[in-house]
Amino acid sequence: MMDPVDSSTFVPPPRVPPRGLVGLLDDYDPNATLDTSQFAPGEVFLNIYDLGGQQDETVRQINQVSMANNNMLLGGIFHAAVEVYGVEWSYGFNDRETSGVSQIAPRTHPQHTYRSTVPLGVTNMGEAEVEALLERLAKEWESSTYDPIHHNSLNFCHALCLDLGAGRIPGWVDRASRTASFLDQTSKTAAEGALEAAEIARTVKNEVEQTVRSTLENVDEDVLGGATEAMETLRRESIRAVEVVSAQTQELADALPVHAQVLGGAMQQHALVVGERVQQHGQVLGEAVQQHAQIMGEKAQEILGDDIAQQAQEIAGKTKEHAQALGRSLWSRAHELVSGPAATGRSNDLWDSALGGLGLLGGAAGAQAQQQQRADTQERQQQQQQ
Repeated sequence: MMDPVDSSTFVPPPRVPPRGLVGLLDDYDPNATLDTSQFAPGEVFLNIYDLGGQQDETVRQINQVSMANNNMLLGGIFHAAVEVYGVEWSYGFNDRETSGVSQIAPRTHPQHTYRSTVPLGVTNMGEAEVEALLERLAKEWESSTYDPIHHNSLNFCHALCLDLGAGRIPGWVDRASRTASFLDQTSKTAAEGALEAAEIARTVKNEVEQTVRSTLENVDEDVLGGATEAMETLRRESIRAVEVVSAQTQELADALPVHAQVLGGAMQQHALVVGERVQQHGQVLGEAVQQHAQIMGEKAQEILGDDIAQQAQEIAGKTKEHAQALGRSLWSRAHELVSGPAATGRSNDLWDSALGGLGLLGGAAGAQAQQQQRADTQERQQQQQQ
């Protein structure tokens, strides 16, 4: 994973970091040497390289312009590595080993051109702890996952500095890389979104066409099948209903003679009882009317004289005869209903005769009472005229 530091390799002196606009006022010299002896042993340094070797003048010129000779901290195309406890750690593609993490002498990366060094602060970790941390990161940062835009040396330096407690790397160092990553991710997201939208549109279009085609092909069969099923269901239910009605009708027909016979017997017995009660009430009524007429006759004889009394007795006698005749008639009708062959059909005649007889009796009594009232009124009027 990690090659030991070769002590025979030439190690360039560290250069002071760019100061930006402030450097214009401080007589800033970009080639000045950074005195690292004034820093604590656990100081964390960020060594910055122009991407590419000494022969790649294009990147150096771009960085020279973008940084305005280190007077403007706008950013550039850089490679970076972290130096701690005299060892520089970096990340990149390596076709010889699985891990992309490697250690070299500070500021001596063979593929890039050293530019400057930025002090970041002191770590609280000892050398052994830093070694263990790098062992862990070496397993996580594999060579195969290296990407010059999204997973590069600047990303590794940022993660390592955070673990060391030195904070993030300066923004101007990875500004170009972050901008490129953002633009690339945005363009990819937009492209993926467009492709996804197009795929959704195609899927929806195909589903709609398939649905319409299936509907048009199956609509007649579905409707016909539904109608056939409905008609078959209706036919089965109709047959079942006819069978139920037929069975109930047969049961009713079988039960009618029995019920008619029972009803006829009950009606005969009831008619006989009614006839007897009507005869009894007719006799009682005739006696009551005769007694009442006799009392009225006696009083009328006392008040009006013998002629009115005689008429009252005649009315009472006729009323008694009507009551007795009614009773005999009702009894005869009841007896015929009980003993005759058409007893059941004549039950209604019994009720009609009984009610008619009682009405006749009431009408006769009422007529006699009205006649008596008119006679009394005429008598009183004659007495008043005299």
